[in-house]
Amino acid sequence: MLIASLFVMSPANSGAGDFAGVYIQANGTVAGAELSGKYKDNDGVLTEGTAGKVFPLAGGEIGFNVPLGEVFILSVGYSQDPVGQQMGESNDAFDEADVRLTVSDVETTYGAIGFSIGEGQAFFVKYGEIEADIRCTVGATCPSGLSGDLYALGTKSLTSSGIYFTTEAGVADFDKMAITNLGKGNNGSIDADPNMAFGKFSIGYNF
Repeated sequence: MLIASLFVMSPANSGAGDFAGVYIQANGTVAGAELSGKYKDNDGVLTEGTAGKVFPLAGGEIGFNVPLGEVFILSVGYSQDPVGQQMGESNDAFDEADVRLTVSDVETTYGAIGFSIGEGQAFFVKYGEIEADIRCTVGATCPSGLSGDLYALGTKSLTSSGIYFTTEAGVADFDKMAITNLGKGNNGSIDADPNMAFGKFSIGYNF
């Protein structure tokens, strides 16, 4: 709806050149993470389940824009959200396979194609590679990090002073992971498929 409103409200002339140059911005994000997978106990019995958490992230971003004609804008950038947050939690009936998963230092390297739809107005689609450090509950063994693909779209509004605002929504599809050393006897394991959806608001400056 936001993208459609920009088409209606923006003047006909486009200005990709308005966005040219280096940019830096501060991000505020609300993310919802989901861990769906299977737990194998000491007897080899499989149990399917899903755990998830909604959490905030905050960080910064830097990149540059290259106009491609009067309409298209190529963007390349890097973002980091260093604050650690609990991504997921699961509990079993006997507290033998409880798992709490904390994520921190979320980093994304991305490329985006923007479309100028009027003076200081654009929308964009983005693809990136996302990585994050993770930490498990004491006793459990999990990978030191997650990696995956990020897909997003958003809008950007640029003022005459160079200050701009962006809204963005997307998903991160992380690679599958295994958590081991669980349960009585430490023979249990979880094979999980983590995913994350997010909404982001940013304020920045276009040099």
